Amino acid sequence: MILASTFLSHSAHNKPLVQMVAHELGRLGIAAWLDINELGVGTDLDTALSAAVRKQATLTIFLSPEAIASDWVMEELRTALKKQKEAAQVEIFPVYLGDPVTLIKSCDPINPGWLSDDNKHAKIIGDMVAPAEDMAVAAKRIADKLARSIYQRLDFRGADKIAIYLDQRGAGARTGDTVALPDNAPHVPTLVFRTSLSARTANETIYGDDWLDFSRAVQHALGNACGTLRERAKRIYLYGHSQLAFPFLIGHTWDRTTSANLFCYNSRDRVIFENEKQERRELLTGGNRHCNAPHPRLEPIIAGTPHHAMALVVAKEPRLLDVLKYQAAQPEKLPVAWVPTGIYNESKEVMDFAADLVALLLRLKRENDLETIHLFTDLPFHALPLLAANLRYAVHNIWLMEYRKDLERHHPADGDLYVALEMIRDF
Repeated sequence: MILASTFLSHSAHNKPLVQMVAHELGRLGIAAWLDINELGVGTDLDTALSAAVRKQATLTIFLSPEAIASDWVMEELRTALKKQKEAAQVEIFPVYLGDPVTLIKSCDPINPGWLSDDNKHAKIIGDMVAPAEDMAVAAKRIADKLARSIYQRLDFRGADKIAIYLDQRGAGARTGDTVALPDNAPHVPTLVFRTSLSARTANETIYGDDWLDFSRAVQHALGNACGTLRERAKRIYLYGHSQLAFPFLIGHTWDRTTSANLFCYNSRDRVIFENEKQERRELLTGGNRHCNAPHPRLEPIIAGTPHHAMALVVAKEPRLLDVLKYQAAQPEKLPVAWVPTGIYNESKEVMDFAADLVALLLRLKRENDLETIHLFTDLPFHALPLLAANLRYAVHNIWLMEYRKDLERHHPADGDLYVALEMIRDF
């Protein structure tokens, strides 16, 4: 694993800004190492930073008067400068919290090496935060600039294989490289997407503005790191633990109009589903266009009756019954098509199932003017990207209906069982 990560070296005085930057970095696929969390009392700094270099980490230093007065921060900087001189491996990204020239002149480890010959300009360019600047705006800009630097350094665009880890659900703190990749995972540049800095929980579900912010940030990161993948083929390995909307978003973003081949790993079954054998820009064919099943509680969908929006339930019967409870509590009742799911052990079974769904949606579009689906599903993490990569061909608008797992223990009302998450594509 070649982790896209960075040390965030800073004074406690600047912690509010640094935590904002760390939060934004997590949404851009960069694992932020907050030094106070990663390096405890008695830690050998040289050993720790050497380990970070082996993981392709960058040192980001928030240079302020308080940081310059901190023995800990200055020791981190000295160690990074030493490593940089010895092997030219460490990339140091400065964030100047004040006038760069003034800060550099008062910082012994870097004075005069970072100043121009006339001592009037900083030679090492990073980012500068003005005293009156809005902190949230500055954090987004710093994170974006730093992330682009790391994408380039790890050559995500040039790599034939990359990995994505969706680090949302589970247990334990989100720190450094605490991600559970399988032992046989390829040694490739790896993006780690994190919803927040807080400890993981088993049922975390984000939605509303938080979902829109996160999904746009992820797509922004993928575009900047890898480009649109219109021509050159690239293998994308997907791992992690998250709500279902996140793996669906990956497949929705890198659908079959791109040259991305998805290899999706399920940590529970240790199975990989992939779509590398599918031709680009070709719809899946041969599917069963009448794969939707009847049910005593479902009204039949009559050909010729316009239904611009439908609920598509791709799940076993217990989930269908939950969906019908949810639907009954909504002011607008959508017609429901049900496609039962089974047990899938290999990629071909998943792709054949996706072909059935594509054929069904094309029929409903032709016979019922279908434009939008509200997708309810119990498919596993590693099957959803392959499905998402093909559904964009068949229907114009997709809303993934996320089950509110975070409410399970609170006995939610039927109308609160699901939340609609729009699937957008920004590049």
